[in-house]
Amino acid sequence: MTDLTEFKTWVYLNCSSPESAETHYQKVKAFFLHREIFNEENVNAFVIEKQATWANSSINIYINAFKWYAKYLNVVINFPKLKSVHVEEKPSITEKEFQDILAKLSLVFRNHQKIYAMLNVMFETGCRPKNILILKRDDFDFENKNVMLRKTKTYTDRNAPLSDKTCNLVRNYFNQEPEVRNAFNICKESLKQVFTKINETMNLKEKISPYSMRRSFALDLEAKGIDTATIQKGMGHRNILTTMGYLKKSEQIANDTIRKKLNKRSK
Repeated sequence: MTDLTEFKTWVYLNCSSPESAETHYQKVKAFFLHREIFNEENVNAFVIEKQATWANSSINIYINAFKWYAKYLNVVINFPKLKSVHVEEKPSITEKEFQDILAKLSLVFRNHQKIYAMLNVMFETGCRPKNILILKRDDFDFENKNVMLRKTKTYTDRNAPLSDKTCNLVRNYFNQEPEVRNAFNICKESLKQVFTKINETMNLKEKISPYSMRRSFALDLEAKGIDTATIQKGMGHRNILTTMGYLKKSEQIANDTIRKKLNKRSK
């Protein structure tokens, strides 16, 4: 089997994140379990063979991995076109829906002040769920009203702004309970259970998850008129196309904005 040690090192150095690099490496490794030579004929044969049983999204992952390997080898290959993939819109909530959830927390959770503060941080910063799990109280700067989000997907720490209200909520909670596990003393399973309980007890249009806060953050900023480039920085994305993927639900928002402008012009 082809030795991919050097490719693995190279792709980790050049890819945007270790997760993506590992995916590319594993897919190329899987290719060589079925083919001995990496060339255009074998790549196309591999894709044709798999497209009968694999989802388009899975095939696209392999094609992208092959492109990275070709770049590493510095060879030119005409790859198969990426397959069209139906992207299902993921759940999100508006600011009003978020406020409605907050108003009911005291009826659902005994430690609602902790949940109240944590959810506000998630909604205002668009942080990933894993950021909450590794967040420490020293990461909060109440004087400058921001929080340091560490070990993000791109492995680049970033400061996220917080409102006066959220700073006060978090500070009050910190005064009630010492830090044990992390800033909010919550584990992965407990975080999931918070959202499970919200879904079970509140009349939401669709079920939400910890990651819904991140998508809601992006859509809320867009609804407030924030440009995509600024939203990109706020989410910590390197590629603006990634940010645009979070805004797929924004067509209605865009249409409403255009309609208001048209009506204003016609008066």
